[in-house]
Amino acid sequence: MRLPFLLSFCLLFLLTPMAYAATPTVKVVFFSSPDCPFCALVAEGDLQPLQQQYGSDLRILTVDTTTEMGGRALRQMWVDFDVPSARRGVPTLLVDDRVLVGAHEIPNELPGLIEDHREKGGVAWPDIEGLEKLLEVESSVEFYEATDDNWRTRFARDVPGNYVSTTLLVILILIALAMMPRRPWQKRLSKRAPFGLKVGVATLGFVVALYLAYGETTRQDLFCGPLGQCNIVQHSDMAMLFGVLPLAILGALAYGTLLGLYFFRRFHSSKWTRLTPTLVLGLTVFGFAFSVLLTFWQPFMIGATCSWCLISAVTMTTCCLLNLGEGREQVAILRRDGLGALLGGPPRSQQGG
Repeated sequence: MRLPFLLSFCLLFLLTPMAYAATPTVKVVFFSSPDCPFCALVAEGDLQPLQQQYGSDLRILTVDTTTEMGGRALRQMWVDFDVPSARRGVPTLLVDDRVLVGAHEIPNELPGLIEDHREKGGVAWPDIEGLEKLLEVESSVEFYEATDDNWRTRFARDVPGNYVSTTLLVILILIALAMMPRRPWQKRLSKRAPFGLKVGVATLGFVVALYLAYGETTRQDLFCGPLGQCNIVQHSDMAMLFGVLPLAILGALAYGTLLGLYFFRRFHSSKWTRLTPTLVLGLTVFGFAFSVLLTFWQPFMIGATCSWCLISAVTMTTCCLLNLGEGREQVAILRRDGLGALLGGPPRSQQGG
């Protein structure tokens, strides 16, 4: 039984570089002045939270317009992009060929533009005169440098939540190590676990997964509570499997299938219901391994923790523990006597005799 555990973890952790590599990057230029109170308001109240949300997927170059180079770049941008005189001022932000001006327009329109460009594969730096020199001179005022986007900087974006998720990750790894060898307590736990407890835990996981799926599919902010930054997690690229399927939908399907197997075995009588412990074991072991992977992704790859995701990890782990012993017992029977014996036929030892 150790081999399926190891294979599940190896397969899932291979998804990490696939999920994290080549994410679309949006690059914008923010023209600001240290003498402008609205510039500071936009930078601190709007741009920094967006930068924390998207990390290295959003590159913001802040240009000081009180310098000779910065002022010349702003004036040339006004000419090149046909900005009317009534809109010539700071703060001004440039995304591709879109000019946003003021403390009202920038926060209202920029988040939507970021999402639009990310869906299209990202956007390069705007075509403005002297951009190369500006990047050399002003690169130090970018909120996050791509070269500094390592696990430490990501972890620091949500320190309390990431400490909690890291603690849970350690606990899950210890549980995985405890589950690998076959032990008598696993069978006793499966036999003594009430049907209502199994259904209740799976239902809780199903409801949480549905709520997360709602946030991922509608891009709506979720209620996160006092711990973590679940909306950053839900709106990240790593919340989408291969950039197509929201992971929360995958979780809802897993919990829904698990509930279906529970009720199928409970209220339906046929030879095929005898296979449900094996099916439940495979589903919960894979779900548990995926929960470990997602718990690892949050603090070290995304840089934020989703409290709802941690609840889902706990419920899937509990589902696995409650079904582990019975499932392993049936797998041992299948390996010894074959599928036919389990479904009502003679065991292998009596075949051909």
